[in-house]
Amino acid sequence: MKKHGISIRIALYILFVAILLIPLIEFMGGVQVVGKSLYKSVEMQQLRTDYQLVKEIVDLTTKNVSKINDYNTFKTIMTPYLNDNSRLILHNEKNYVLFDSHDNTPKTKIINPDYLGNSDLKFKYSFFAYNANFINSKNGKFTVMNSNHDEDWYRYEFKINQENNDIYGMYIVNYTDLLNSISSKAHLNSKRLSAFMYASLIVIVYILSRVIKCKMLIPLNQLNSSAKAIANKDFTKEVTYNKNDEMGKFCNAFNDMKQQLLISRQNLVQESEARKLLIGNIAHDLRTPITSIKGYIEGLQDGIVKDKQALERYYKVINDKTNELDFLINDLFTFSQLELGQLKVNQKPVKKLDLLKPYLNKEYEVPIVIAESCLVENELLYIDKKQIDRVFRNIIVNSVKFGANNINICCRVVNDFLQITITDNGIGIESNNIKKVFERFFTYVPNNAEKAGGSGMGLAICKEIVELHNGQIKAKSEKGEGTSIVFTLPLFN
Repeated sequence: MKKHGISIRIALYILFVAILLIPLIEFMGGVQVVGKSLYKSVEMQQLRTDYQLVKEIVDLTTKNVSKINDYNTFKTIMTPYLNDNSRLILHNEKNYVLFDSHDNTPKTKIINPDYLGNSDLKFKYSFFAYNANFINSKNGKFTVMNSNHDEDWYRYEFKINQENNDIYGMYIVNYTDLLNSISSKAHLNSKRLSAFMYASLIVIVYILSRVIKCKMLIPLNQLNSSAKAIANKDFTKEVTYNKNDEMGKFCNAFNDMKQQLLISRQNLVQESEARKLLIGNIAHDLRTPITSIKGYIEGLQDGIVKDKQALERYYKVINDKTNELDFLINDLFTFSQLELGQLKVNQKPVKKLDLLKPYLNKEYEVPIVIAESCLVENELLYIDKKQIDRVFRNIIVNSVKFGANNINICCRVVNDFLQITITDNGIGIESNNIKKVFERFFTYVPNNAEKAGGSGMGLAICKEIVELHNGQIKAKSEKGEGTSIVFTLPLFN
């Protein structure tokens, strides 16, 4: 029973597409998963909280900027919102520092690179033109202050509008540890994503290797083993792969071919044995008439035959046996032509009566009766008369050989053919041997027929000759009730 499954081509297409698409899908999905994981991390939540804190600091500063002249009071208000990693600096348009959360006496100082560089929080960055115009352009935005791979400082500039003197603010915060933690998690997640992708590729490659092994390598090994067994004349080793795919169809075709090779080999063996038997039968069939001819000739030479009637009988027997020998030799020649595929028929228009009437006068061992209906109409046949005479003779000789003492010939027109039936009352043939009688070398040897046997060429030659005339031939028989040979010959149009 064939096992259904997808074809090898489709399976390989699916796997190759999977090899291309799955890593891409995994990467895109992994990036989203990593992004969501980082977004929901404690560090990112802290960043979002700090951003909200910056807005609160700006709002608180704006609300209490009128108290900036009372430095201690203002610092007391702002200190709860600041820590060691953050710094708040306020200055006016002339860059005079009004407040610095890390400096208790800033008012005499002007904000510049030296001011920031010498403060308690050390910054290593290139201080570009820092002035009111720059702050206006960066108002309400975070800006990276330095990126020296050691620390990550950010500042948030804002502006507080006053009637007489605008105040500018700068909130500086250190995110080094926070960003390092986020970077570590991102790196870890990327490693996990890479590991998952590699594992997926390994699984896909494993599945691909299994598909190649199960659908290609295993049946190929079976085919190789079976082919080697055939080379050693062992036809018993089957290819068991029988799935309904390309390789399964190929294996089934291989098994069919192997079976045909086995049948051909068995036929060759049988034909070889049949040829050996044929040689023996032909030798016997040749020896019989030759022995008769030799005996009668020796009788004539010895002068033992004196009267004219006996002399004529001797001559007649010698002539009949010579004709029998000639016909047997012609059968051998015809059979050799069949074997080589060189038998030809020379078809010409022939009247039906010219074909049948000679058999009314033929002297066989049994009488031949031709139906009256066959002698009424004289249809024109398109045949090789010499070869068709051979068909009639072979059939009649077979009938006599298998115990017939009466032979009937009848005929009728069927479409564009004349159907001829030759019926005898011989011993008949079993049903299991009917289809074999037209095979080359087949000899039917029933237990109760002493005269049975022969070369196995007669009916095989009949079949080939009839088929060369585009006709058909078949046998009908029942054990003990005789045999009928039915064949068709083309009419001349």
